[in-house]
Amino acid sequence: MEELSKEQSKISGYILMVLSGFLLALVYEATSELDCDLDWQCAVLSRGLIGTIIGVPIAWRYLKQITCFNKILAIRNVLTTAYLFVIYFAVSKILPADAIAITSTQPIWIAVISIFCFGYRYFFRFWVAGVVAAVGVGILVSAKPPDDVFVVGLVFLATIARGVTVILLRYLKDVQPSIIALHFSLMVLVASSIVFFFSGGHQKLDTILDVKGITLLLIIGVGATFFQILQAKVAIIHGSITTAVIVIVAVIFSYVMDIFLRHGPVDSMHTLGLFMVVFPTFWLVFSKHVQKPTE
Repeated sequence: MEELSKEQSKISGYILMVLSGFLLALVYEATSELDCDLDWQCAVLSRGLIGTIIGVPIAWRYLKQITCFNKILAIRNVLTTAYLFVIYFAVSKILPADAIAITSTQPIWIAVISIFCFGYRYFFRFWVAGVVAAVGVGILVSAKPPDDVFVVGLVFLATIARGVTVILLRYLKDVQPSIIALHFSLMVLVASSIVFFFSGGHQKLDTILDVKGITLLLIIGVGATFFQILQAKVAIIHGSITTAVIVIVAVIFSYVMDIFLRHGPVDSMHTLGLFMVVFPTFWLVFSKHVQKPTE
């Protein structure tokens, strides 16, 4: 009976994994569909505002844990906020599937950082997979104009920063996950409000808040918040490292959406580049023969 319960839990975890990937792709596609001058600024503000509104009642019992003096929590959420700004900016400039594919290399960067911080060692096949993924990104970038290459570079740096935030979570085990999420949403809300104001957003509300704009912003804010919740549930069921698969699922969903909604490219080289990024990362996440045993 217990084994049946565990099996059902795993199946529900896989379903949540697919649903999370769909939500992530939907959020980024909605951001790319915003046709106002302040598309990514509005998207980040919506994420911070709705995330805070939903996060307060969820974290209500633990609100006393919110503090400005937890340096690890502050550093972690500053880096995560910077990552959020970059990825929303990126999906407003390049195809969301390409941006998500680059962020899917996060497990590789986590592994590399772990070498220097914790002395981890990896088998040769790990480095082969990493090189294949890097070549895949190179193929994705090769056909893009120079401005887009700059955006890709930003996404790379943001992905490395995101990897650092995942490592920092091991030092926040005594902090409730709901408090970490609420602290992050508050930080995003404050930062995005400042950026939105100085970008002149308060003077363009009539053009931003039309029916299409409100609908897309609701999709972004609500979708991103529930994605975070589902991602946490997947991590509880299957382990934190497997949440990287959510991003790979999002790449597939986003690629399909790009084709049908944005008439994105469907050429062999572009598909090869995506495959070379996604498949090695997927293998690294699930393979048991990547990290060498510690002595």
